[in-house]
Amino acid sequence: MSVKEELRGKLQDLVDSIGTHVSTPVKNFDFFLAEKWKIASDRGGSGNTAHIDCCPSY
Repeated sequence: MSVKEELRGKLQDLVDSIGTHVSTPVKNFDFFLAEKWKIASDRGGSGNTAHIDCCPSY
């Protein structure tokens, strides 16, 4: 069994287990798994994360 098939099976098990217990306002999601380098861009981001801080200082 490939890693992709194994992950797909685990994801399906997770969806099956929480799908009966958690009510969600949205339905029919398509999930996909891919390595980050396959879906990332060559360009840098917007730079908008420079000022994100975990703990505000007062």
